[in-house]
Amino acid sequence: MIGHERKILATLGIDVWIPRGTVSARLGNTPIWRDQTARVEPLHFHDHVKDVKPDSATENLQKKITDIVEQVAVDKLPPQAEKEHLSAASKDANAVEAVNPIVEVEAFSVQAYSLAHCTILINATRLTEPQQQLWLNIQRSLSGQYSLLEWPFPLPNFQDNRGVGCYVQGFIDAIAYEKSVLSLGDIPYLNHSKVIRLASLQEMLDKPLLKKRLWQFMYKKME
Repeated sequence: MIGHERKILATLGIDVWIPRGTVSARLGNTPIWRDQTARVEPLHFHDHVKDVKPDSATENLQKKITDIVEQVAVDKLPPQAEKEHLSAASKDANAVEAVNPIVEVEAFSVQAYSLAHCTILINATRLTEPQQQLWLNIQRSLSGQYSLLEWPFPLPNFQDNRGVGCYVQGFIDAIAYEKSVLSLGDIPYLNHSKVIRLASLQEMLDKPLLKKRLWQFMYKKME
């Protein structure tokens, strides 16, 4: 474009002349996002909780909730549910008692005579005079230690069948540690696997030859 034409266009108010055949493209002034620096407004936290006061409606609601919770705490279960709960607990207790029934145990006594290598036990609950005399003769034959167990146990809570077995077992363990345990007849509530059962005092009185085995155990370690 020559200078004369440019002046004419300038007179007409046209700064730049673009021929019709020229494709025009409009350039925007939008910057690329990566070239921009994002401006982040700082966050300001204010403690508004202290300034907030519950209104009357909120206070009433909280009071109602508190009253309901307290009422539920007092009456945890409705009457029917409470009955069912008590019934179930009673059944459980009965089931436990059925498995381990509480039975009162009659009084009995066990006498023991401990030698250096063995301990002799008898059921001394109902000894006749001949049985008592034979038992004294056995004790006089060798020097040893006399012990006595008497049931019921001194503590009231341990006077049923749930404690008697442990009581007898503990008595034997205390006097016959690392010794042979000889039982002259049956001993009440004794479940000791290592007890050697010999003839009872009455059986020895009826058949004196049965004493021989007892003498063998008593004098075995002395040979």
